[in-house]
Amino acid sequence: MNVNKDTINQLLSSMKDYNLTANAFSEDVAKALMAVGLAILGVVWYIEFADLNRRFSTGADDVKTTFWLRLAITYLVGMALIMLGPQIIDALVWLNSAIGHLINNVKLDGGHGSANIPNITKKAHGWEKFVIGWLQTCGNIFIWLDQIIINLLIFLRFLTLYIMKAAIPVMVALYASEEFKSISMGFFKQVAALVIQSFLLVLIVKLYPVLINNDIFSVVANGDVAQNIAAMFEVIVKGVVIMVTLIGSQVMARRWMGV
Repeated sequence: MNVNKDTINQLLSSMKDYNLTANAFSEDVAKALMAVGLAILGVVWYIEFADLNRRFSTGADDVKTTFWLRLAITYLVGMALIMLGPQIIDALVWLNSAIGHLINNVKLDGGHGSANIPNITKKAHGWEKFVIGWLQTCGNIFIWLDQIIINLLIFLRFLTLYIMKAAIPVMVALYASEEFKSISMGFFKQVAALVIQSFLLVLIVKLYPVLINNDIFSVVANGDVAQNIAAMFEVIVKGVVIMVTLIGSQVMARRWMGV
């Protein structure tokens, strides 16, 4: 898997830098849905106020200033989340990019950011040459597939972020409701998981070539035929493992966020 600077830059780019048109569309949709979000918040407030009025009219509870203050703060926070939702997502993406750049700037000892199958220096004949050549081809195919997968994951991540950015005014409108607050909190956790997937991918794509180059390629280049075959098979297996790890990076991020 060869990770060039463009791939890293895409992983750590802002939503605006990744696709200006898609980002502008998401922000326009979010602005249009803010009225819907505020309307939902108003309905929630009306239902809760009616319930509180009924309870207080029967003398079930005493009205306290601190209670009304907490209630007012809750709805003010809910209103702020609706109005500032897109900016909150942008801030999370920026924070993730800062973390990712710190990770990317850490020096790699024993690796150069790319994994390539070297040529075998030991002589092989007949079936040995065929088997080693076939395994080399398979290893290169899996390394190439890993690169394709990382590009697709970047695309899918930003596509989902644009959708979430557009829908956030509606999805956080229930924050003020104790009964439905978990919906808004779950949405924020999903956004956070999607955001931190970026620096997880940076860790994966930086670690994989280092592990491969240090642990396998020296054997492939210098070992006998049996070692070459075993090492090439290990390259294929690790290519499959990294493929599963890349695809499962979102699952890992969700587990970290408790989603």
